[in-house]
Amino acid sequence: YRELQNERCLQDTQTLYEWIHHSTQDPFKPWYDLILKESGYSDRSVLVREDTTHDIPQAIRSAILQYVLSGQPIDFASDTDTVRLRAWEINGSAGPIDKLEDHHIFPLADATKLGESSMRLRRDHDHILNSPLNRTYISRTANRQISERTPSNYLTYLSDLVVRDHCLPHAITEVFARQEGESEFEQHQRILGERYTILQAKVKDELTRLRDSF
Repeated sequence: YRELQNERCLQDTQTLYEWIHHSTQDPFKPWYDLILKESGYSDRSVLVREDTTHDIPQAIRSAILQYVLSGQPIDFASDTDTVRLRAWEINGSAGPIDKLEDHHIFPLADATKLGESSMRLRRDHDHILNSPLNRTYISRTANRQISERTPSNYLTYLSDLVVRDHCLPHAITEVFARQEGESEFEQHQRILGERYTILQAKVKDELTRLRDSF
């Protein structure tokens, strides 16, 4: 919700109840084609930083990370490639993951070639590498294993299932290689744009399955 979040959440909860129990028409259908397409708020141009006149809202940053986590994705760690990240098991005794960390898929160290420090870039919310499309939750163990290696140096060792769980583009070697004449910024935009498309499709697929289940 872009505004009036509490009021709209309450209204939509009531509408959802009425739809399930008393109606055959889908009142949310008009919203379906607007998923991650709210201009100046959650659309592609904002998320890949083509539109720099609008900030990426914290609600969208959190929602993208939390949505991927809600699918219980497999962790990146090479020695725990069958361990799923479940929010209710973190920091407890019920599971093997001690802590989740917000991982930059393209490490911020990539941009230090321009003379900027990783710490400074981390505070720059407008920087393309801080887009939620460049981030996903992984375990602290996996984050330490990866350190500041480039995606082409660690993603190629992940299984297709892990890549799919985290809504990452397939054909890692080809996708993450910089194309001829492509700047580093253009490379990042292209790859994050592919993740945007994958993420949007996954949300729509899940909503379709939920709709068709009743």
